[in-house]
Amino acid sequence: MEAKSLAQRILAVMHTVSCIQKSEKTVNGQYRFVSHDQVVGALRKPMIENGIITSVTVKGHTQEGNRTIADVDVTFMNADMPGDRMTIQCFGYGVDGSDKGPGKAVSYAVKYALLKTFCLE
Repeated sequence: MEAKSLAQRILAVMHTVSCIQKSEKTVNGQYRFVSHDQVVGALRKPMIENGIITSVTVKGHTQEGNRTIADVDVTFMNADMPGDRMTIQCFGYGVDGSDKGPGKAVSYAVKYALLKTFCLE
């Protein structure tokens, strides 16, 4: 049996997960959103089943008051052929007055890398 390429594995996940519904939570009572945890929760099992591993590298970050901006690379790897990989460059914002800004910024960047890689609504 021929091993699947990373692109074929990503396509298989896209067949399994077509969209992620926005949560009932709102931001300031104005709009609903899809959280990082929802995205990871929807994609984790299909990614495992299709042999896709991710690695996150924070290339840098800046702090402007209570806003953190993180410059992040998310690398998708074929578990059977680790050299078969694709890196998505992204950035994220995290607004927090205490120590959670950097984590929020990284989570935001990873969430959008996942959403865009798998073409999710």
